[in-house]
Amino acid sequence: MRALFYIWFYGVPLILLPAVARYLDDRGNLQPPHGPAGPIMLAIALTGAVALPVIGLVLARRRGDRQWTAHHCAAAAIGLGLTAVVALATTAAPRSHAPVEPAQPHCQAVSGGRGCPGG
Repeated sequence: MRALFYIWFYGVPLILLPAVARYLDDRGNLQPPHGPAGPIMLAIALTGAVALPVIGLVLARRRGDRQWTAHHCAAAAIGLGLTAVVALATTAAPRSHAPVEPAQPHCQAVSGGRGCPGG
């Protein structure tokens, strides 16, 4: 159970940090990544953040070890919270800094002899 806890404690952040870094653009905004590696790494890290503590919790309860039951219970709560925060952050709509052009209310003639379409 100790090994399972340490795999969760060190392994999940080791996979999660590069996975989230793949979602960051040059200005620090979260954007969809280019290529399949980012979402795959993110899925592995978030699955491990929840599954490893739950497996450890089940094993600790079977053995009757209260200390490791408490450790894995807290790890499961942290894993669920981490999964919720990261999943919401990486699926949010990307922020755009480009101003939106207003729609033209009427046809505007273009220089060069071309008129408005349709007369």
